[in-house]
Amino acid sequence: MRVLLDTQVWLWMWGEPERLRNEARTIVDPATELHVSAVSAWEIATKFNAGRLRLPNSAEAWLSDPTTSPGRDGASDQLRARDPRGEPASTPS
Repeated sequence: MRVLLDTQVWLWMWGEPERLRNEARTIVDPATELHVSAVSAWEIATKFNAGRLRLPNSAEAWLSDPTTSPGRDGASDQLRARDPRGEPASTPS
């Protein structure tokens, strides 16, 4: 199964997994392909730069490696960034 994550779900998955509903927690399964839109990277960077999002380091560093977040749950192997058309997104620079 493929799942496109909402930006907030992606943030909670890495930083505050306890905030996820039980239904959302079930997607963290090796059989599930997790995807995020390139728009999520833009949204995270914009909120971080406006002071409306706290991250353990810069937005660029977090987007490069969200596993640095406290409370991470080890879902990194499932995560694949996608652009809005569903194509693999380029790595944020």
